[in-house]
Amino acid sequence: MSDLLRSNDPLGSYLWNAAHGASGMTPSLSEAVEASVTTENPCQITAWTVIVDDPDPLEKIIEASTGLDLEVKRIGLIGLVLVNAHQGAFVLGIWPSRKGVAHLVSTVPVTDIRWQRVERWVRKAAPALSAFQLDDDDLEGIGTALSDHGRVEVARLSARTTVDRSSYTRGWRASENQQRPTLAEVLEEVEGIATVKTLTIHVEDVLSVHLRKLAGATFYSGQFKIFEEVVLEQLAQAAATRRKLLENRERKIDEPVRLPIIIKMAEPLFREADAITAFIEMLTSFPNSGLAVFHRNPYLHLVVTDYMDGSNFDTFVVSDDEVAIHPGYRSSIGSLSRFTEHISSNLPARGTLEMPEPALLDRDDLVAVD
Repeated sequence: MSDLLRSNDPLGSYLWNAAHGASGMTPSLSEAVEASVTTENPCQITAWTVIVDDPDPLEKIIEASTGLDLEVKRIGLIGLVLVNAHQGAFVLGIWPSRKGVAHLVSTVPVTDIRWQRVERWVRKAAPALSAFQLDDDDLEGIGTALSDHGRVEVARLSARTTVDRSSYTRGWRASENQQRPTLAEVLEEVEGIATVKTLTIHVEDVLSVHLRKLAGATFYSGQFKIFEEVVLEQLAQAAATRRKLLENRERKIDEPVRLPIIIKMAEPLFREADAITAFIEMLTSFPNSGLAVFHRNPYLHLVVTDYMDGSNFDTFVVSDDEVAIHPGYRSSIGSLSRFTEHISSNLPARGTLEMPEPALLDRDDLVAVD
């Protein structure tokens, strides 16, 4: 292990060395950080929570990273990848959280070209691994959970406006005379105006963290145990909830068709006729897929086929503020996650959920009243 890796990536260096004498036990991330990151050798910790639909996500990452100089080790259930990149070596850890959910963890910043390489690996590993967008309720849940440890203030917000998807940023400085706004206040301020992409938040003097709508977070400073037990746990729960929503969605012969999945928008996006054209154009950019439009007016019906595994989805727009997705006879968790994430990342989406059961009509509903 080089001194350069030890100084630039103390967490990765510690895990890589620990793998030599691993006893098969899986250490907690907090234990590894406490043993490796010090005030003399600090570093940020980047985490990205993904949905897993494969028994060995480490192997899928390796398959997606063809042509690179990599080394691989394991500590219990944790997969480690040593990447000897030109920009500097680093270790990527794949930490299982619960069934079908894993955290990708490294000390490389999300703005670094090396982390962008990790993002490409995940896209190539689909549908075995897939990203997802947090719902607005998920962000609120993180803020509520963190509020048990102090006032949750926002230092910086980046978002996209709901009108034209242009960039929207706000920043707040700390001062003796005025507090920064709370997370709840910021989310209320942008409601109906913009959809959140990232948030830099502080919980008094106990935690400083960067949250990303793409189910990710970066630990800057403070008590890492709170970061793991609150932030990462909330991300894992959001991933598990989304995975449960997406699993077993394919149609089956001689079985009732399940209710569709809907993606709710933050505004009546499809009220204007040209919004349908823009929506279709956006779907044509869904990677490794084909699209067929069956009906366009007065409602939109199209079919998307994911060429990565053959999954297919009937997709409808029948109201101003939601997209309805009816999976076909093949619909994998990873493909459906990839498809809903593509829509949510390109439109002002607020949440992904199952369509509620329609209300039953009684006789009075069928009788016209003058």
